[in-house]
Amino acid sequence: MINLRMKLDVRKSITEMLFTQETEQRILNSGFYIMRPTLTQQTHLWWIRFIIQDNKLKATQQRAINRIIDDMNFDYQMSKIALLGLTLFPHGRIYFEDNL
Repeated sequence: MINLRMKLDVRKSITEMLFTQETEQRILNSGFYIMRPTLTQQTHLWWIRFIIQDNKLKATQQRAINRIIDDMNFDYQMSKIALLGLTLFPHGRIYFEDNL
């Protein structure tokens, strides 16, 4: 928990989301994430829910999240998103299939 708190607070005025990641850093995994209760994040959650419930798109939660953040800046100095390392926060494929 301390590691998560430090990761969230290291850029206190910028970081609004912590996400686990796939092996590619531009693709987020929705298995574990933390969001600050900001207006921006409430809007993101509303859009994710809207995309998932849209019968035409048939999107999973993970696909909806990635669709929302697709145009966001991932530069460490500017991004509202901080990625969690795969060694401490592995996604299911790495944990179960690769036994890491």
